[in-house]
Amino acid sequence: MSRTAKLVPRLLLVLAGAGVIASREPLAPASAMPDDGAAERPLADRATRMRELAAEVDAALLAAQREAGLTPAPPVDDAGWLRRASLDLRGVIPTADEAAAFLHDPAADKRERTIDAYLADPQSARSFGHLFANMLLAGAGEDGERISRRWIAPWITDEWRDGTRVGAIVHQLIAATSHSANAGPAGLAIAYRDTIETLSGTLAHTFLGLQIQCAQCHDDPAGHWTQEQFNRFTGFFADLTTSTEQGEMVGDIIVAEAPAATRLFDALRRAETTARRALQQQAKAAPAEPPADGDTPSASIQLDDPPEQRRALQQLRMQLREPERGQAWRSSLLVEDEAEFEAWVVRHPAWSRDTLRAMRGRELPWGRAGHLDGTAYAQVEGEPRRRALADWVVAAENPWFGRAMANRAVAHLLGHGLVEPVDDLLGAADKVAPALLDRLAQAFTAEDADWTYLLGALARTQAYAAGPSTATTRPARLRDERSFAAHPVRPLAAEQLIASLNVARGGEAGGRSKERDRFISQLKRTFGELSGEGRGGHEPSIPQELHLMHSLDARLAQALRNGPMSAALADATKPAAERLRPFFLATLNRLPSDGEVAAIAPLLEFGSDPVGQRVDELWWALVNSAEFHSNR
Repeated sequence: MSRTAKLVPRLLLVLAGAGVIASREPLAPASAMPDDGAAERPLADRATRMRELAAEVDAALLAAQREAGLTPAPPVDDAGWLRRASLDLRGVIPTADEAAAFLHDPAADKRERTIDAYLADPQSARSFGHLFANMLLAGAGEDGERISRRWIAPWITDEWRDGTRVGAIVHQLIAATSHSANAGPAGLAIAYRDTIETLSGTLAHTFLGLQIQCAQCHDDPAGHWTQEQFNRFTGFFADLTTSTEQGEMVGDIIVAEAPAATRLFDALRRAETTARRALQQQAKAAPAEPPADGDTPSASIQLDDPPEQRRALQQLRMQLREPERGQAWRSSLLVEDEAEFEAWVVRHPAWSRDTLRAMRGRELPWGRAGHLDGTAYAQVEGEPRRRALADWVVAAENPWFGRAMANRAVAHLLGHGLVEPVDDLLGAADKVAPALLDRLAQAFTAEDADWTYLLGALARTQAYAAGPSTATTRPARLRDERSFAAHPVRPLAAEQLIASLNVARGGEAGGRSKERDRFISQLKRTFGELSGEGRGGHEPSIPQELHLMHSLDARLAQALRNGPMSAALADATKPAAERLRPFFLATLNRLPSDGEVAAIAPLLEFGSDPVGQRVDELWWALVNSAEFHSNR
């Protein structure tokens, strides 16, 4: 074990004993936060609307708190607010320079300016790209993470950076097609190509706040949804077809709609190809036999199907290829009687039967489409079903889209939704200020489905600026947090943690790279995933600490020892607080408390130890603290 790995626990104990509490000491003058002019200021009327909406939110929440007999917690200090806003609005902690400049800035509007700057930061687009990709692909199995990295998260990031509203992003995710190597938003359809019933449930709870999955097998016991409604909603994806075998160029990915006849024809072709390949493998594995006298070796493998089965398959293919020949195949495939269907299936070659059964399993329940609110839907020839669904989902008249997105915005910034669970608007009994959700949904719709508008308004509220609960018991603390009287301490998501580690050591938040993606995957496995957001606990366990120490030590040691933290620590002429200041600003975004300085000061006597070694120890102790792993 390295010397750093041995000494970090000692420093962690020192910090724990000192109490990692936000400092309220005045800051010495610091350089102003750089303003490169990259982010445009929002228009004055937009900022005014945000402030007015924020006041409405605070009034509604304060009324609910008074009714419950609760008193709001004291506001959080500037250091805590800055760290919180940076993590929530752009997915990474502030840099040491940003923290120092913000804390030294006496302007009354510095928080409002910071909100606008963070929402305009390119890192904000990257953060929300990961957030939405995680929500959408949490149920996609092994393919989900790969597809998220390759297509969905980068595409959402680019759209967000270009100013595309959430409504337009959602529309493309639902309706997108692909005829190129970059599937983009169509990657969502690829992820769920074999489980369209899971896709319909995912879209319903993510973008509509509706839990319809339990109606997949039977009517919802709570009476909200019938199995017929679930099947009709899933029917919007029944015509979905994906392929990597077609296209103008090798590697093209096809995501489109196709009628049942075309999909079944293509599926039978693929099944026949698979059966031929299986026979080829068997032939290669079997001992070679010389051909009999007069025989010529076969150049291709022939499927040994009985003649009557080959004729039945040929007839079926002609009907599928040329619909004018008749629709007898449809009445046979979709017959209600299972025994009658099986009698028809066994007339065809054995290798084709599973394909026929799978097609029936898809077409019988999902052959017809319908909206969840009962809005009439009649398919127009040439109009893809998914496009019609996308139009309905993001329409201003949709009773759920605006409320679902508003509820998610509240949950993202305030720790809980106005309705909990956040994705069950109809079934949830846990609601706070119900009328406020309607007001936020109205504002979201009026701003052309602009989620960043809601985020900007909510971040301006007193509720967002509240400090942690002062309650002494866990039930009382949870009650304060649920009523928005106090702000909850939340763990960092995996993407936030890796970006923050890079910033804490003086680097960039980071773009896409194989190394970064691999490390995020490792963090998710080590720290766990909650609610599809890749969040682990904010109290790191011993395995988690060891994982960070051993996976990052070699990569970061040189950068740390050559940076400003090392220079400050080596200057023994300065007071201990000043030597520790760069470490705390870089990692916890605040100054060390008097207790922390007193506890750590004895460890700054290096003796013969190299300065670089002590830099490693202190930095690792701070980034492995509970405070670094949370938004507090």
